Amino acid sequence: MTAQAGNLIVIANKGVSESSLSRVDVQNIFLGKTVLWPDGKKMNPAVLKSGAVHESFLNELLGKNAGQFDTFWKQAVFTGKGRPPKVVGSEAEMVQYVGATDGAVGYINADTAHAEVKAITIK
Repeated sequence: MTAQAGNLIVIANKGVSESSLSRVDVQNIFLGKTVLWPDGKKMNPAVLKSGAVHESFLNELLGKNAGQFDTFWKQAVFTGKGRPPKVVGSEAEMVQYVGATDGAVGYINADTAHAEVKAITIK
């Protein structure tokens, strides 16, 4: 089930060995609690700057709204507990970043072209 959150899909660099993640895994990745893939590669999460896909991702997979997500990361950075995900401006940029960056993980609308990345199943 790749279109787990409405029309959203989680995508990863083709070099990532995982093909499925749990909802908790996704939360841990994007909230900076998990920073390495099981094979030891560094995770490089990316989020969209704004928009409907970003809002859906935050609400449906992270259980947060944009304000809560931003506040979470401001506090984490301030207290030295983490580095926020890379922010990209569009879904095309997201696919490009994830496709070109080792260990990268992000999300897009399922209808967005994404041949150069792999879709991750949410179990």
